[in-house]
Amino acid sequence: MKLHYHIVDVFTDRPFGGNPLAVFTEGRTVPESAMQAIANELNLSETTFVLPPSDPANNCRVRIFTPAAELPMAGHPTIGTAFVLAREGFIDSTEAPTRARFEEGVGVIPISIRYRDGAPEFIEMSQPLPQFGPPLDCVDSVAEMLSLSPNHIRSTGLPIQTVSCGVPFLFVPIDTLASVRRVRFRVDVRACIAGCSLPGWVSWRIRLLGVQVVRSVVISYAIA
Repeated sequence: MKLHYHIVDVFTDRPFGGNPLAVFTEGRTVPESAMQAIANELNLSETTFVLPPSDPANNCRVRIFTPAAELPMAGHPTIGTAFVLAREGFIDSTEAPTRARFEEGVGVIPISIRYRDGAPEFIEMSQPLPQFGPPLDCVDSVAEMLSLSPNHIRSTGLPIQTVSCGVPFLFVPIDTLASVRRVRFRVDVRACIAGCSLPGWVSWRIRLLGVQVVRSVVISYAIA
């Protein structure tokens, strides 16, 4: 089986920067049973497969895979896929700006594309509004998981909470940047959160995505 695909770097202005992505523009030629295996073999952050839409009013259906699992929606794969489809002429560019609609696991994602000299220059997507889960009463367990004192979390006055725009994240407030730098994940993560009323997906792998410092520090964890 020979398959054609594109590898692009998203959110960067130079090759080999940003977030890498593989895009199979002819996803209909890929057996569904092989999609996860291909994403695992390529071992990029995400791999997308472009399929015919279920509604002809939309441009296409996009399935997004990490090496380990399929995602209902993700930002950089959506932007990167739109770039490839626009560059390869799969999206009509007669309007300015060009509008497109991708079917993803969370529903229809609207896309806006601006061109310069016939090439896509700027791409913007809209996504579902965030959904906030209930505050979680698990400060001691999460602090133990992060090798911190519970007071580093409690002193913020903010809840531990899951938030999702399609892919759930667990947000943990921490008092200072110095405390964040002391975070060390316990190898026995599952033992640390045993008995904590976290959603079921927390029993999966935890990946630190980033830190944002405003009045407090919030660490977001994606469970995949």
